[in-house]
Amino acid sequence: MQRHNFGGSLMIVATVAFALVCISASAYAQASGSNWSPPMTADGQPNIQGVWTNFDPTPFEAPNDIDIERLGPLADWFPGSNQPQRPPETPDPNAS
Repeated sequence: MQRHNFGGSLMIVATVAFALVCISASAYAQASGSNWSPPMTADGQPNIQGVWTNFDPTPFEAPNDIDIERLGPLADWFPGSNQPQRPPETPDPNAS
């Protein structure tokens, strides 16, 4: 009975396929050159419309009373983390 080593053959095929993808991507990047520019809005700002996701657990709102109580044990490591946030000061309209 003859045994075949398909692992080595598979590795060679994967390496060749990866090299071809890299070469074609490099050729595409060189062919497009510096002619590409990002899409702009009517007022000349970059157009960043689209679907944006946030997988970051950072909350967008200030902590409520329950959150402040839960954050109490962390106050030793992160001073002020269990304190309610103060609203920003209103700027003086007469200041220059």
